[in-house]
Amino acid sequence: MFSENPAKLSWQIKQHLNKARDTMSKSNAEHTPTPWNCSSHCQVSRSDGDVIADMTGREGEISFEEMDANAEHIVLCVNSHDALVEVLEKTISGLTMHIELMGDNSEALKTILKMAQQALKDAEE
Repeated sequence: MFSENPAKLSWQIKQHLNKARDTMSKSNAEHTPTPWNCSSHCQVSRSDGDVIADMTGREGEISFEEMDANAEHIVLCVNSHDALVEVLEKTISGLTMHIELMGDNSEALKTILKMAQQALKDAEE
């Protein structure tokens, strides 16, 4: 299946990984419902307490404090994501309507609109 030639093997592995990633990204799996919590010992958990992510495993490379801060940051990002996406959608809609109805083509509004559109695109990928 895989070549013994190192250059060809590297290419084959990349192709195999890309195919696996494409298959995984097309799945219908949903993420764990929010809200998530930051439990003790650098863990992220569901609201019922079941652990869904553990930030430990790199002891010595990353301090306990940094692993705990990473868990807290993940929880903050996940729990605020839907509200931030909703605000971006409403901001884009409102700015677009304002520009169209008022004929306001100022560069400042166009820049803010483009930034909001890019942020929404990034959040939905």
